[in-house]
Amino acid sequence: MRDPPATHVAKTGLRLPWPGFPARPIQLIVRAMRELYVWAVKEPDGREGPVATIIPGFSLGPIPLVTLSRKVADSLRPFALAHAEATGKPVRLVRFTEAETLEKL
Repeated sequence: MRDPPATHVAKTGLRLPWPGFPARPIQLIVRAMRELYVWAVKEPDGREGPVATIIPGFSLGPIPLVTLSRKVADSLRPFALAHAEATGKPVRLVRFTEAETLEKL
């Protein structure tokens, strides 16, 4: 069984299990983030955002195509391509390398 997202504990402090998840404390996994890869689409009004898609076998709804690994980003390419073909909008892979701190807790 999968663990719920680590941010659930980090942001809320709750240790209650989500429905369908085991009743055990969540183990946080922290890794240094050097790059962030995003499959993104630009809307006609100029706004830009990540592509989200439903991945077969993943039941939590649409998942944004965002990852820390170029290898994983490449594996998500078929989903980005399907989005581009379905919407007629170009989808591009972008990489973010610098962070701006917006809030420190």
